[in-house]
Amino acid sequence: SMFVDEARLAGRVRHPNVVSVTDVVSAPGELLLVMDYVPSESISRLVHRLRQRGKQVPVHVAVGILVGTLEGLHGAHETLSDNGRELGLVHRDVSPQNILVGEDGLARVVDFGIAMAHDRVQVTATGQLKGKLEYMPREQLYKQAVDRRADVYAASVVLWELLTLRPLFRADHPNDLVKLVAQGALDAPSHFRPDIPPELDEVVMRGLSLDASDRFQSAREMAEALEQVTGVVPPREIQRWLQEVAGSALGRRAARVAQIEAYDIEADSWQPQSAAVGVLLNQAEQASRGAGTLDYAAERLSPQALTRVQAPELGLTSAPESPRGTLTT
Repeated sequence: SMFVDEARLAGRVRHPNVVSVTDVVSAPGELLLVMDYVPSESISRLVHRLRQRGKQVPVHVAVGILVGTLEGLHGAHETLSDNGRELGLVHRDVSPQNILVGEDGLARVVDFGIAMAHDRVQVTATGQLKGKLEYMPREQLYKQAVDRRADVYAASVVLWELLTLRPLFRADHPNDLVKLVAQGALDAPSHFRPDIPPELDEVVMRGLSLDASDRFQSAREMAEALEQVTGVVPPREIQRWLQEVAGSALGRRAARVAQIEAYDIEADSWQPQSAAVGVLLNQAEQASRGAGTLDYAAERLSPQALTRVQAPELGLTSAPESPRGTLTT
């Protein structure tokens, strides 16, 4: 019921900075949520790569990504019901894993699995806390009423971490983590990165205010405040940066998608262009090695291990069957 409810809510959101839900497919024993495919990389993976390389995100790029994220959240917050009433939609799980940076330079919010709305059909059980502790505002942590300002807070945590490439709150035990979150952010981003201007510090720390009334009252308000600091960041600037950080991984993924699309289900055979796709896969892999790219272990696997079905003409063998209901990519 919660799954269908997610689709019902997310399907209402139509915004360039939100990944669209297009359909819900019911199969025996399972449900499939169909979303737009976005050639992209999550902030969490980008941060992982940058940490390994010892590089920082350019300040204007980090701000540009978060402005897009905030615009997407604002679009979700403003979503109306059939009768024209504001849904009161709150994502409640804004985090680096749920923000994608697209090849087109646009940031997109994904996954409304625990979103809250006024007319939500399925509600979480009493006393159940859902979300990631590190990105929860104090009111959500204490199971109090939350509104759009909770997403503003979470987006501010993401921006703080994108600028510093370090977790805002870190603890070995959940109880200790809760105490840190309840205490609030102590250091501005410039404490760890001197090139961050005071004006940007001010915006980030306001978004991290413990009291919701002290934060920006909407995601758009914060987005506008960020643009006053750095100006409007063109998507092409984010595009260039994304290619530098994750270009080889994106290239390999595009080749795998093309390989999958080359398979004719009705004919149960591979189309001629699949051989060319194999060349793309090899080229992308070689480019990755040549650039010394630090990728996830899964992305360093051979094409055989990355697709469930392979083209016979490529000389590749079938990979082991993946768990039911999943697609290995």
